[in-house]
Amino acid sequence: MWPVCLLAALGVETRRTRIRSERGTRPPETWTGFNLSVTVKHVCQRCNNRWKSALEGRAQSFLRPLIASKASALEPAAQAAIATWAIKTAMVFEGTRVEGDWFYSTDDCKFVSERGRPPARTSVWLGNYVGNTVAFSHASDLTGSIQDGQPMAIHLTTLAFDRLVIQVASGKLPGDVPLNTVVDVDMTPGPWNEAAVRVWPSAPEAVAWPPAVALKDTGDASLDRFCDRWVGTEG
Repeated sequence: MWPVCLLAALGVETRRTRIRSERGTRPPETWTGFNLSVTVKHVCQRCNNRWKSALEGRAQSFLRPLIASKASALEPAAQAAIATWAIKTAMVFEGTRVEGDWFYSTDDCKFVSERGRPPARTSVWLGNYVGNTVAFSHASDLTGSIQDGQPMAIHLTTLAFDRLVIQVASGKLPGDVPLNTVVDVDMTPGPWNEAAVRVWPSAPEAVAWPPAVALKDTGDASLDRFCDRWVGTEG
């Protein structure tokens, strides 16, 4: 058993809050309460006590200012630490899915634990949220295509912790496609370049936080629209 109280660990007040969770095309689940913990049964004690615990501690110092919307410059080392924490957290949240095949394999998890960075075909963005939901999670499996029409599986995870939104997109290509193949994924119209800061692949220089446009509960830059900004077929 691995209990994870993410907001408490990051210094967010665990007041009575609105919590919302979504997966794919299912109706969203919304509740109000104090319990912000997530329990995942398949994480072994050794992983929990060693590399995951170490990663939590390393990333917290970078994450706390972002949750508080404090202006800062994220150096490449900070970008890498946040992105690695983000992919680990996305893997943990996928572990709450009880049916179907998991997108992230044992090899993916092993790669993160041994290399200390996200696996190939993974991108991570950060957004600044000014709405009323303190804890939020959304995950979906999409199917896209690459250059000659070959299918590409995409797993998209969006998480919100108070003011901080994290979006992780991971893709998997057919085995015979070279790793250096260029992949283009379309997005729905919206102010996404101004509302999201990409931290993985990390930039060679510092990136500014927060982004120019904040995500809200309604409007063109809403959190829901940000979750659905990718163009693909729901799997």
